[in-house]
Amino acid sequence: PDRCARPCKRRRRPCGPASGYSGGYGSLLYADAAEDYVTLPFYVAEAGNYNVVVGYKKTNDGGKVKVGTSTTTTGFTEYTTTTDLYYNGTAYSGVAYATRAFTVGKQYLRVRVTGKNTSSSGYRAYVDYIKLTKV
Repeated sequence: PDRCARPCKRRRRPCGPASGYSGGYGSLLYADAAEDYVTLPFYVAEAGNYNVVVGYKKTNDGGKVKVGTSTTTTGFTEYTTTTDLYYNGTAYSGVAYATRAFTVGKQYLRVRVTGKNTSSSGYRAYVDYIKLTKV
């Protein structure tokens, strides 16, 4: 199940089908405050070092987020980059994070809301995709 850092009603849910998302679908974190998060599973077929790119939909209700990875649903190592998902309109973009070593198997990506742009009407996070490129 999806979890938030504090008791909450927000949950990850499919967005779509919708035009703009790379695969026609995305995930939406209905956050309404900092420290809300969503955990998304992904699978690594071959151990090694990978560049990590997360695709987002930026909107006028987007929050600021940090991303972390883990082999379990706890103990996430966050990247130092904070990503502002606010945009006055709608835009899709990928954000490259640092290279990380992964083992074979199920991994987890956590998108944690840290706040919001003063122009944003919300704290939402729209995740389009997770892309790993072996280096």
